[in-house]
Amino acid sequence: MSVKHLNPVDESSHSHKRTGKELDNNKPKKKKMKEGEHKEGKMAKYDAKEIAQDSLDVFKMIDEDTNLPEWVEAKITIASHNMNAVKDYLTHHMKKSDED
Repeated sequence: MSVKHLNPVDESSHSHKRTGKELDNNKPKKKKMKEGEHKEGKMAKYDAKEIAQDSLDVFKMIDEDTNLPEWVEAKITIASHNMNAVKDYLTHHMKKSDED
């Protein structure tokens, strides 16, 4: 769990014990979702970031003369094709939305 968004409290300056209520003030307010409203964009953005990070790691792990099993080469080829298809779709879809 990441706690970098929490404000530290100096215990020495407080005579009472922390109840946890101090932390509640820092939590983002949850917005109620309306029926039919989804957060696919948020999930897709997270997944795209994870793919980018994994791709960079794989890129650094292999050299041009690395001999990979065929199934690994196939997975990389399929992943590349799939991300290219998504990028092409978003490129053309966004262009159409901007023109409307």
